[in-house]
Amino acid sequence: MRSVVDFPQPEGPNKIMNSPSRISRFASRTAGIWLAQMAVMAARMIGGGETIALDVGTSVLALAEVLVSRADLRIFTNSVPTEIAPTASRSPVYLLGGQLRGPELAVIGPAATAQVRDYYFDRFFLGVSGVIESGFYHYALEDSEVKRAFIERSKQIIVLCDSSKFDHRALALICGIERCHVVVTDGPPPPHLAQAAAGSGVRNLIGQLSVSRAASVWKIAHIVAFIC
Repeated sequence: MRSVVDFPQPEGPNKIMNSPSRISRFASRTAGIWLAQMAVMAARMIGGGETIALDVGTSVLALAEVLVSRADLRIFTNSVPTEIAPTASRSPVYLLGGQLRGPELAVIGPAATAQVRDYYFDRFFLGVSGVIESGFYHYALEDSEVKRAFIERSKQIIVLCDSSKFDHRALALICGIERCHVVVTDGPPPPHLAQAAAGSGVRNLIGQLSVSRAASVWKIAHIVAFIC
């Protein structure tokens, strides 16, 4: 279970440290730590010599950065930022060809989906915009087509989904919950989603941030916010 820390609120002149802009910066730093922890959890699932596919999105990009230390993988992606992140490693990285869509710099279109169907992947790490009982959703129709192609050609589907995506539905349905095997997230899903996942045999891996670590992040973020 994730630890909850009740931080005392400063009073008097120090209230400037709790301005909306400074709190926003703290929230961004904390979110980055959760993404990094989710990425480490996901990386531990990857065995040596595997061929993996990495999706578009910040959660999957964090995983790509963790994989820089690996030299025993073959990595495929349709994301330009994700393709760039692990290039410092000795693992070969393959970027699909096709139409480039901004602002995420995602490669989409018939050429990209056709290339995916020429290969087979041990694991696909899927990024989503939302999840409800009926399945996982994404806001971009074109991206969803490539995601579905990766799903069709992968032995295991692992969803990287922070808790802000729970009970949100976007434009395009990617797949049903039952199509995925593992959800890596930063907090427990609400009971109705947990029940839907359990009923479909989906395993939830929930990251934990220790009290001491959370307190340290809070202090550092406030010091930086104060001097910025």
